[in-house]
Amino acid sequence: MSLRTRLFLWVGLVFLLASIISLFLEVRLTDVNLQRAERGMRAQIFEMYEQNRQHIEENLRLSLNEDQAIIDALLFNLVRDKNFFGKSIFMNAAPTLDAAVLFRFNQWIDFIQMKDALLIPLSVPMHTAEKIADGEQNSWVYIGDATYRGVANLLFPLQPGDTPPKKPPVQPERQCMEDQLSAEIQLLERVDQAIMLTELASHLSENPLGIARFDEAEGRAFFTKDVFYTQKFFDAEGYFTAHPPKPGCPHIGSRFAIIAPPQMERVFLGNVLQLEDKNLLTIGVDLSEMIKKVALTLHQTVVASYEGRIVSGYSPDGERITPEALDMPLTEEMKTKKSGLVKWKDETYYFLHSTPFQGINLDFYLLNPEKDAFALITMLDDGTRTVIHQLSWSMRLIALGALFFVLALLHSIAKHVTRPITALAQVTEQVAAGKLENIVLPEVSPSRHDEVAVLCSSFEKMIKGLQEKERVRGVLNKVVSPEIAQEILKGTVHLGGEEKKVTVLFGDIRRFTEMTRNMEPTKVIELLNGCMTKVSHVIDEYGGVIDKYVGDEVMALFGAPLTKEDSALQAVLCAQKMVEALEEWNVGRKERVEMGIGIHTGLVVAGNMGAENRLNYTVLGSNVNFAARLCENAKGMQILISKQTLDEPHVRESITVEELPPMELKGFEGKMTIYAVKK
Repeated sequence: MSLRTRLFLWVGLVFLLASIISLFLEVRLTDVNLQRAERGMRAQIFEMYEQNRQHIEENLRLSLNEDQAIIDALLFNLVRDKNFFGKSIFMNAAPTLDAAVLFRFNQWIDFIQMKDALLIPLSVPMHTAEKIADGEQNSWVYIGDATYRGVANLLFPLQPGDTPPKKPPVQPERQCMEDQLSAEIQLLERVDQAIMLTELASHLSENPLGIARFDEAEGRAFFTKDVFYTQKFFDAEGYFTAHPPKPGCPHIGSRFAIIAPPQMERVFLGNVLQLEDKNLLTIGVDLSEMIKKVALTLHQTVVASYEGRIVSGYSPDGERITPEALDMPLTEEMKTKKSGLVKWKDETYYFLHSTPFQGINLDFYLLNPEKDAFALITMLDDGTRTVIHQLSWSMRLIALGALFFVLALLHSIAKHVTRPITALAQVTEQVAAGKLENIVLPEVSPSRHDEVAVLCSSFEKMIKGLQEKERVRGVLNKVVSPEIAQEILKGTVHLGGEEKKVTVLFGDIRRFTEMTRNMEPTKVIELLNGCMTKVSHVIDEYGGVIDKYVGDEVMALFGAPLTKEDSALQAVLCAQKMVEALEEWNVGRKERVEMGIGIHTGLVVAGNMGAENRLNYTVLGSNVNFAARLCENAKGMQILISKQTLDEPHVRESITVEELPPMELKGFEGKMTIYAVKK
């Protein structure tokens, strides 16, 4: 991958990472700030709702006090006016009749409990009734699928032998009304209800099932069991004992009572009066209408609880919620806090908790779905997020366009900057491969003086220097060995020498003068060059250094100028290889070329000899002459080595030699031990 591409990708990656981090931070900071703002707005709304809760609580307190004042006023009047309408109202033989009479003159009362009688007018369900006359006072009364015997307006069960006529067919519009009345519990009008209750109470000794009132053949009816109860729903004695009358207001409980019968889905507000016969009269009003008005006014679900039990509830549409449907548990948070959030039926509601009177466990809860309670915040939050997101996307598109522009500009700049560097990289590969010819360097404007221009100029000078050095190396390699040429090129060559152990090899072509006597000079040179080329390749292969060519003789050094531990062994192996190479070369040749080889190891003076301006690396000394004398005594294709060479490391165990009879060598006293190397 090119430098320009990497630079482009790295910068692009940096921009991309910066954009991603910026986007993440933007979204995160936006959410954090919006959540902080939402919490602030919620706190303000909580404060506003708390003010509303206090107003609602005050209104509830006033309404309850107003109802209580009406109840206490009635009870006080009953105590003061004992001869109500010319007689004592509580002197009838039947308590139920007294209760019915009291309701007839005070039709706002919803709960009357007296002695063994219990009257709850509000609970009277209305039924449609039809009748077929059976005499002046008697009739057959039909309520739903049941048939009753009517005596005056009272309802009695059928007697054995009664054969009522078939129920008349119901008109469609009448059936529609019956379906509606059977589906909904509706109440009789209070005036009709009071009259019917009084009449029914006057005849309870006859045990009627109920009473009906007709307008011609159609009418309305209710049953005795739905209005008169024999059991008590409220512990009046316990309440009166716990809250005895205050001074100046005898016979009346000192605090209003909360009546919440477990058998009913209602809660009543009332008080207790002690009668002359020590019996207790309890009257109350139903709080359902007040709860319903609050629900309709605030358009919220309103729930009333007494002593931790939900006793009544209305939906925002003013519909009564049955306890079965109102299965919301009163959590500890709802009981202790004035407002908060509660989970109910997979939905979160914001509640306001109102307790009108301290010390009385009558609580009211206003429930509003969270999405409605905080609709303004949600709307503002959604609107703000929409605006921010639209603005953010616009900025992102602008940033994306700017990024593409910057990348395009960067690509152009990188191309301009890296083009010379890319060209130099290609040239460097050529130089590394040793290809110094036909190198084309990048062109740089003369007006450019930056680092790239300096690099190109320096590289051009380096290439020229390398080319010059290669030309010198090529010439030196042709006149001296590569090792010596390397020393010369290092610039460390100087006149003088040093004493070091060197293995010297001499190789001489046998019968060369006789062989070339009748040859043309060019043929002689061709033969000599061919032979020496073969020999030189072998010497180079085994690390030897050719010192010089003297006619048909070659002189090679092993261990100079670079000292090697196995120089002697390499010299012997090189000689064997030279013989093999000449044998192969002689195959198919008319003139057989044979070479005698002599090898000796010893101390010599090695160094650069000659003048300051013309040097020659060579070795001098008697040991050089000894190697030359061995070569003179060697026959064609024979290798003679000295005892000193044989005793060098790794030589004796690597070759096979034959010890020759001691011989005298020219220039050396005494006979020398010589060895011939076997193939």
